[in-house]
Amino acid sequence: MRFSITGLSVLLSLVATSSAETASEEMLRNIDTFARYAAFGYCDHLVDGRNINTGTKVCSGGGIPGGCGDLQDAVVVMEFPSSEGAAGYVALSNKTQQIVVSFRGSKPGRDFLSDVNTCKTRTPKFLNFMQGAVDWVARGMQDNMDKISRPIISNVVKATCSVLGGAVIDTSDPLFPICPDCQLHSGFYEAFKGLKDKMLETVKEQKAAHPDFEVVVTGYSLGAALATLGAAYLRKAGFVADMYTYGSPRVGDAKFAEFVSNQRKGKNFRITNANDPVANIPWQDAGFGHVSPEYWFPQGLAAKEMQVCSGTDNLQCSGSFPFNLHNVAGGKARMKPHVWTEYAIGFPFTGPSACPGRSGRKGNPEDSRPFSEEEVAAMRRLASEGAEE
Repeated sequence: MRFSITGLSVLLSLVATSSAETASEEMLRNIDTFARYAAFGYCDHLVDGRNINTGTKVCSGGGIPGGCGDLQDAVVVMEFPSSEGAAGYVALSNKTQQIVVSFRGSKPGRDFLSDVNTCKTRTPKFLNFMQGAVDWVARGMQDNMDKISRPIISNVVKATCSVLGGAVIDTSDPLFPICPDCQLHSGFYEAFKGLKDKMLETVKEQKAAHPDFEVVVTGYSLGAALATLGAAYLRKAGFVADMYTYGSPRVGDAKFAEFVSNQRKGKNFRITNANDPVANIPWQDAGFGHVSPEYWFPQGLAAKEMQVCSGTDNLQCSGSFPFNLHNVAGGKARMKPHVWTEYAIGFPFTGPSACPGRSGRKGNPEDSRPFSEEEVAAMRRLASEGAEE
C-alpha cells in the first residue's frame, strides 16, 4: 500500500500545474460569504444543539449596519454538536437561495491531553515537533502568543496524532467507504461520523422544501477537513454540493484527494492565504494528499491576485511553505495568515458581538488559556518516549 501511494503521488506531481489569475469580484464575494459562515461555526450557541427551532440568525452584524452582508437573512435550521468536540450547523438563506452546511473542528484545546495520550503513530516530523514544543512551552513562550499558541498547538497535535486508515469504517452506512481503497485521517473521520447522519437528514429535508436552492458546504481550519468529508458524502448521496474550505489541513491519502477532486456533483474551492501553516499538516510524507484545485492568495485575499494550483501533490502554492515549530513560535506575525479574518476580508468583525446572542448566551470562538502543568508534562512524556524508540 505504501508503495502504491508513493507511486501515485509521483505520477500526480508530474502533472501538477499552477497558473496566475486575478479573482473576479463574484468569486471574492463568494469566498468572503462562505468564510463568514465557516467562522460562525465557532460561535458556541450556533452549534450546541439547543433551541434550534427559534430561527436564530447566523450573524448579528455586531451593531454595524450591513455588517452581515449576504448572511443578513440567513437563519439556522439545524445544529449538530458531537461528543467528539466537532460540531456544525445548517443555515438557510432566502436572499441567496442557498442551503449552507458549516462545520467547526474540535474546540481548540478541549481534549488536548487525550489527543497527546492516545497518539499511536509518530512520524519523525511529529517527534521533532513535540520535542520542540516541549522546549517552547517550558520557556513560557505561549504566554506571548496572545490567543494563538494553545489553539494552534492543540490543533496541530490533533491533526498529526491520527493516522491514515486508523479508524473503523461504519459498514452499516451504504455511503461508506466514500471511495474504494481510500484512506482517511482517523481523527477527522471519527469526528465526522458523529455529525453525518443529522447533516444528511437536514439537507434532504431542506432540499425537498426548497428544490431550487443550492447546497454549499464550508469550514475553516479543522472544520475545513470535516467540510471536505461532508461535501464528498453529500455528493455520493446524490446532491450537487459546492465546497469552500479555508486553511484546510490534508484529510486523506492521495486516492481520496483525487476522488474528491474529480467528483462532478459540485465544485471545489480550497482557499489558502499566503503562508498559512495549517494547510501543510498532516505532512505529505506520511501519505496525505490535498484536494485540488487550490486557490492560493500569496499576498492575501485583498490583493485579488491568486495562483491556481492543480494536482493532489502540488507544492507550488501554499505547499511551498512547510510547517515547523520555529515559525509558529514567531507568534502572531507567523500565524496571522491562518486567522479567519484574513479569509473573510470584507467582514467588519470586531469581537464576539457578531455572534448572535440567544437568551444571554455568548459565543466563544477562541480559547486563550495557557497550557497547564499537567499538559506540559504529557507533552514532555510523549517526546521522551519518542526519543527512546
